Amino acid sequence: MNILERFLPYVENALIYDVSNGPTEGMNNKMKLIKHIGYGYANFRNFRAIILLQF
Repeated sequence: MNILERFLPYVENALIYDVSNGPTEGMNNKMKLIKHIGYGYANFRNFRAIILLQF
């Protein structure tokens, strides 16, 4: 079984359905950026508040 045969159902689904995880990936990237920029927040509550203000 080659790679194309193994992943063919997933490729077909990607072509049939117009669904993307791009927005979720963008949110994850933004949270990682906030975490990197704000390294050393006093506590998790402050970090969470900054993230919630961004969205």
